[in-house]
Amino acid sequence: MFEIELKFTINGREVPCDAFIDALKLQLVEAVKAAVQQHVPEPPRPAIPPPTLPTEPRAFSLDETAKLLSVHQATIRRRIREGKIHAIRVGSRVLVPSESIRRLLQDGF
Repeated sequence: MFEIELKFTINGREVPCDAFIDALKLQLVEAVKAAVQQHVPEPPRPAIPPPTLPTEPRAFSLDETAKLLSVHQATIRRRIREGKIHAIRVGSRVLVPSESIRRLLQDGF
């Protein structure tokens, strides 16, 4: 019969087989983690866009609406009364949403 004698050493110290295997597992896991991190880039973080101010006002005053549509302010007031232009009241001000103006321009005054 043959007899095989294995000696396991860590840092020059003889250790039992179980301790050697545990140390080897830890080293392998760390080596694999390091290799993966070198070859697999981190997923990109979602970009958070900086806050921006609207380029177009959300609503216009009656005077601004009249100038945009090249009509008199009284015409705008009349069309609001007739229900042809949607308007909102904010305190004592009457504002016309920009979407209403856009619809007017597309559909015709």
